Amino acid sequence: MADSVPEQRAPWWRRVPLGQRMAFAYGALMIAVLALTLLIIDNFQQQRLAETIREKLQLGQQVFDRASEQNRALLIQAAQVLAADFGFREAVSSNDADTIRSALDNHRSRIGADLAILADLDGQVQQHSEIDNSLDSQQLRRVFQRASAGGVASAIINLDQQWYQLVVVTVRAPNPIALVALGFAIGRDDINDLRTLTGLDIAFVQFQDLRWLSNLHSLEHNEQPLLIEWSPENEKVGKQLLHLNDQRYAGILRRFDQQADDYAALLLVSEQEISAPYYELRRFLLLLGLLSIAVTLLVVWWMARGIVRPVIGLQRAAERMAAGDFHHSLRIDRHDEVGRLAATFNNMAGTIADRERQVRFLAFNDPLTSLPNRLGFQEKMHQLIETEPAAFAMLLINIDRFKLINSTLGYSTADQVLVMASERLQQQIPDNAVLARLVGDEFAVLLPDSDVAKARLYAERIRMALREPFQCAGRLVDVRVTISYAVYPRHGQHAQELIRAADLALHAAKANKQSLQLFDPNLRPFRPEHLSLLGELNEAMRQAQLQLYFQPKIPLDRSSARYAEVLIRWLHPHRGMIPPIEFIPFAEQTGDIKQLTRWVIEKAFRQCADWLAQQLPIHLSINISSHDLLDESFSPFVQQQLISTGVPPALICLEITESSFVDDPQRAMRSLQQLRELGLQLSIDDFGTGYSSLSYLRQLPVQELKIDRAFIMSLQAEGSDAAIVKSTIELGHNLGMRIVAEGVETEAQVMLLRDWGCDFAQGYLFSKPVDGHQYIAHTYLQSV
Repeated sequence: MADSVPEQRAPWWRRVPLGQRMAFAYGALMIAVLALTLLIIDNFQQQRLAETIREKLQLGQQVFDRASEQNRALLIQAAQVLAADFGFREAVSSNDADTIRSALDNHRSRIGADLAILADLDGQVQQHSEIDNSLDSQQLRRVFQRASAGGVASAIINLDQQWYQLVVVTVRAPNPIALVALGFAIGRDDINDLRTLTGLDIAFVQFQDLRWLSNLHSLEHNEQPLLIEWSPENEKVGKQLLHLNDQRYAGILRRFDQQADDYAALLLVSEQEISAPYYELRRFLLLLGLLSIAVTLLVVWWMARGIVRPVIGLQRAAERMAAGDFHHSLRIDRHDEVGRLAATFNNMAGTIADRERQVRFLAFNDPLTSLPNRLGFQEKMHQLIETEPAAFAMLLINIDRFKLINSTLGYSTADQVLVMASERLQQQIPDNAVLARLVGDEFAVLLPDSDVAKARLYAERIRMALREPFQCAGRLVDVRVTISYAVYPRHGQHAQELIRAADLALHAAKANKQSLQLFDPNLRPFRPEHLSLLGELNEAMRQAQLQLYFQPKIPLDRSSARYAEVLIRWLHPHRGMIPPIEFIPFAEQTGDIKQLTRWVIEKAFRQCADWLAQQLPIHLSINISSHDLLDESFSPFVQQQLISTGVPPALICLEITESSFVDDPQRAMRSLQQLRELGLQLSIDDFGTGYSSLSYLRQLPVQELKIDRAFIMSLQAEGSDAAIVKSTIELGHNLGMRIVAEGVETEAQVMLLRDWGCDFAQGYLFSKPVDGHQYIAHTYLQSV
């Protein structure tokens, strides 16, 4: 018994109830929509936040630049006025210290400056307003040097722990004679004023390393911040980012003088302060979305409950239906899609119930005759074996040549024949017997309480009853049957064994042309080794294991022409010589006979061509099967072989049996006509054992009849065999055909055949089948 396939467990999400899945699906959808909405809003907010920060920085930068420039311009103007004053220049030229100091103080006081300095052209301080402090500074000298070179210079410098915004101009009389500088002190209060004016935090830093200048910033923290994404080359272009005490700032670096690279102002705006309203809006939207999800889940749960409840009812009804209960209808008082679904389900249940009954009937019964089919017949036999283990018999009845009835009279008439035959069979068997139709043209009868004698009695009664023609479609249809029978438990312990026994007996009856046949254990079934041989047949053709043998056909009129029938032998490398009866019948059943026939024709045509080249014209007869006649490519193949080998068609005769016309007479006739048009000779083999009628024989394009060996083996001058042989010879001559007698083994038979006008004789009297070399060496010159 085959192992049962384990049931695959469904994934966990497939096992979740429908209502929960609906709630989960809608909830997931809402979450996805909310997440997408928040993502879009957040992206928009980030863009808007960046724009707001950029706008605020740009506005503050403009205000800061304007205020710085105003102070610078004021200092430059005051310094230039002082440098242009005639008295001041005279004092500088004469080195009048008091006048110089007085002038410096006056101009410083006039503009509210905190620092005034006079220096020589080398940058050495000569006078200044800070009497108590020394102003010697490297930073100051660098500013003086730039002013001396350019006329005007400005910078942020640190003098004695005090920061100044300083402007330096050149004093001319008319050539440069000195340098004068004015400056505003910069303190924490000044930076806070700028913060108020610009709306930005401000920090003064060293330009190169961004080190903060002490107390020169508006932030509440004095620690050095961590600056990120900083590039000094981009101070004019973009926003800089820094972190200070967990606060994130955006800023712009502004230089007071592009020529001065010491100090700069860093304008800052806190991103947290700008983004606070946006974050508040985001939290509000998030809460609103969560509330929407909760409300949606409640609504979905309520809707799912209304949908799932009838679905559960449908599920239970379907489970009852799966168990075979079709009598309980589903009641759902709704008029929407679910209600219509329930009504459709009830209709479907009724339809399935009707179809189930029909399927069960068709599973065990034949739709044409309403009789039990093969499965139903086996079931009846199983029941009989289990309930009444007494002896019983079965008959297997096959209608002969039923395919011919189908092809000539049509399927409708053939079906009428089957129905009428089943009715007539039913009349011939007892009431407790079972009549079944197993396949198209095959019936079976189960006879309880029957032995071999009783089974034969009913078989004979059935055979005689079916001999009477059937009246179908205005014509009489003559039917013949072949019947086999087997008995339980003698011929089989189980239903399958008994049916197989009857089937083997039926095939034996067909092969032996018997109308009744009891199963015999000695009947040779199709054995497993035959399958092995058929599997090796193709290899045998390629490996030259098959050989052509030739048996002479002797002209009884002592003609000089030579004839031979081509036969095949298989020299197996392990099994030795295998006779044709071991593989040819089974090759015909499997269809492999077509390939074998083509191999024989190809080899025989080449052999005939070789002999013809040696001036040995020999007429060869080659056997072909019904499969070849029904193959539309067979005639073109033969034509191609004639052309390639150059063999005259008159030297080739193709032999066919009478049974070749049973399956499809029209196609077989067309094939014979095509072969005859090629110039080939045609012969009917084993004439007298098949189904040929005289009228049908007259239509065949054949030139030769071969009388079966069954009529020759016991041939005497008188008797039934003699009458049949003489009438066949006369019939064939009247139809213009040659006559060949097979199985000739005595000189007396040759004398009778010659006296009756037979044209050819073939048999072991002249030669057994031999290979080509032996045929030429020993039989070619033989004559009667």
